[in-house]
Formats: sequence, structure tokens, C-alpha cells
Amino acid sequence: MGTYRLILALLVAISHMGVSIFGVNEGVIAVISFLMISGFVMTALINGHYRNAQDIPAFYLDRLLRLQPQYLFYLALTLTYFFTVGIDDPLFNSATLESIILNVLIIPANFYMTETLNARVIIPPAWSLGLEACFYLTIPILVAFRLRHLALAISLIIFLFSYSTVIDTNLFGYRFLPGTLFMFLLGSFLCDAGRHGKLIILSTYSLCCSLLAATIIFNTYRVPYNIETLLGVVLGLPIIYLLKKRKYGKLDQTLGNISYGVFLNHFLLLWIWKELGLSISSPSQMTALIMTSITLAWASYQFIEKPAIQIRKDLRRSCNPNNQGQRKV
Repeated sequence: MGTYRLILALLVAISHMGVSIFGVNEGVIAVISFLMISGFVMTALINGHYRNAQDIPAFYLDRLLRLQPQYLFYLALTLTYFFTVGIDDPLFNSATLESIILNVLIIPANFYMTETLNARVIIPPAWSLGLEACFYLTIPILVAFRLRHLALAISLIIFLFSYSTVIDTNLFGYRFLPGTLFMFLLGSFLCDAGRHGKLIILSTYSLCCSLLAATIIFNTYRVPYNIETLLGVVLGLPIIYLLKKRKYGKLDQTLGNISYGVFLNHFLLLWIWKELGLSISSPSQMTALIMTSITLAWASYQFIEKPAIQIRKDLRRSCNPNNQGQRKV
């Protein structure tokens, strides 16, 4: 699934370059796939290594060691650039000690629209890392206490309220966990359907298809980002289902390894390109930026991420010494 993850990261980057596909934000569609992949992988990780309730703290440490190393590296790079060159962007135009601490914690980035963090999320795409971190806090509890079915139903109801604009569509239908948890859990059920899991997947998927059709054909509740989130589910879920059945080689693994770095570094590169007077509307410059992002992501994986992988492996062995199969997640 590594190649698909890199494609998703590149779609996010391209969307931030101002490119859209038939007027649809492909970055939002990609993020929804990321959420479902996260649900799939986290469920596999918990079932394989952190199945018991007493292992939940170790799972949290595992995820911290996954998110933080490269994130802190690119956070430091971006802050260095901000304080030496400056960044002229409404998404990030000031940094205080308080906001830096909140950015380090990642989860507060999910609430970038609050007064405290307004225009102070240092890596703008990190809001979705905050969302993912909220899911990390939730999923081991849902799995351990068999609450996934109930949680998906509640989340889907909240999403329907947001879809129909009863509550804020952008926030509760795309950015906050209550309305997006069902997307994570669709991926979770793809990994481990359990009792009635397949029925839940099919019924939820059918509902999303119906809502998407109604939105497109009848222009029903066509507000940001209803079409993109529904497209993310409708397109992403079958792709993940098909990909989970495949065996992957070293190249796919390598491409997946660099996807996180691309996700984290492309905004900094966009600011540097702008400072240098380079136009990302030019296909050649866009390609150059993407290749620079991939190269930098490969380097940060090799020198920043790899040392943390061994620590995560040791942690998993300590929780489940009988299971020696290791997945880089």
C-alpha cells in the first residue's frame, strides 16, 4: 500500500499548489483515504501487538515514536526558515512560545481555527495529523471494549448532520473526529470485520454513494467539502480493499516510507519556491518541487525515521514476544 500512500501525499501537495481536478479538491479526497488507511493499519497493529487493555499505553508510545521524529525535524526546519527569512502566508504568519509548544504536541493543530492557534499552525497540513492523533487515542479503547459498531453509528449520524448543514460542514464533516471517525472505522472493519462488519461496510458505503449521487445530480447540500469527503470514501474504500489483498515488494515499501516526509515538507518548499521567485504554475517548476520534496523525504526517512523504527519494534516485542512479524507502520 506504500505506492498508494505516496500518490495520496503527492495529491495533497499538488492541491496546495493550486491545482484542482474538474473543480474538485483532490487533496481532501486523498486525506479521506489516509483516514481509512489509518483505521486499517492501526487495527492490524493493535491485533498483532497491543491486543490487551494494559498494552494501550505502549500503543500510544508506539504512535508517538511514529509521528514525532520527522514531524519535529520539519517543524524545526520551518521555524528556522520563518525566523531567518520570514513567511508571508495567511496560513502561518506568526509564532509565539505558546503556539510552538502547541504545535509540538500535534493534537492542538487539529483545532487551528481557534483564536490561540489562528495562523500559527507551523506546518499547515499538520491539522490532519492532529485529527489522526485523536484517533490514535480512541481506537485501542474501541477495539479493546468492542465499541467500534456503536462509535461508527454515532459518528455517521454526526456526519449526516454536518452534510445537511445542521452543524458546520467543514469542521464536523471533514476536520473533527466526531464526524470523521466512521471513515477511520471503515478502514478498521476492512482489517477486522468481526461480527456484522461486512454488512456495516456495505451499508455505510451504499449510503455514501447515495449521498454523493444526490449531491452531484440534484445539487443537494453542495457545500465544502461534501463532494470531496464522499468521493474520498466512494473511491478510496474499494482501492484499499483491493490493495490489502496484494503482496508488496521493496520498491512499494520504499515509496510508502517517503510519503510521510512529502506530506510534511511540501509546504516549506512552496514557501522557499515563492521566496526564490519561482512559479509553481510552470509544469517544470512543479515537477522540480515534487522531486525535491521526494528527495528530502527520503533523506529524513533514512536519518530521522529509521532509528525510531527499531525502538518501535522492540516495544512491540515486549508487548507480544510470541509474535515476531514486524510491520513498518
